[in-house]
Amino acid sequence: RVDAQGAVVPIGRFVLSQKESVAGAALDYLATMGDVGGPGLVEALETRVTLKKLEIIQKLGTSGYYPAATKLCEYLVKTNDPKVTQYKEASKVALTKMGLCAVPFMVPMLSSKSRLWTAEILRQITGVSISTSNPRAWMEWYEAATVEHRSTDEVSGQRFSLPTTLPSRSCRGTSEYRRGVRDRHHLR
Repeated sequence: RVDAQGAVVPIGRFVLSQKESVAGAALDYLATMGDVGGPGLVEALETRVTLKKLEIIQKLGTSGYYPAATKLCEYLVKTNDPKVTQYKEASKVALTKMGLCAVPFMVPMLSSKSRLWTAEILRQITGVSISTSNPRAWMEWYEAATVEHRSTDEVSGQRFSLPTTLPSRSCRGTSEYRRGVRDRHHLR
């Protein structure tokens, strides 16, 4: 697994190839790797080919590589550019498919220019309405929601409903990410 992770970013660069057979083979290979192929798929987002980028976004939504949610949130901006609008719509679908496991990777984007759409997707995924300007409350809710499966919990003096469908498997990488975010004091 460790060897594969080191190789996927260079494979992602092959997706940028002008030679379609090379690019297609690299993209298909990364997609079959699941979450391990995720960093390569993120690297491949550098493509300038609209249809290819849309396909990569779609594959990230089903890859199980939840850290990609941060990158996908970058496309959630207000724009008049038709290409970026397509990326935004595809990213909204992909993030929704990622579900609850994407939450800790989306929360830091509440401090970016994509904050409004990021908050909207967070609300769709979680079923709760927390202020866009309160990333800490989002993380507290997420931690409470993933600790145990119950219908309500007390978080920060507020009562939140928890989703009835929580992930049946652990969200790979989210605990390490939360620890790193807390250590860097990104959430205020």
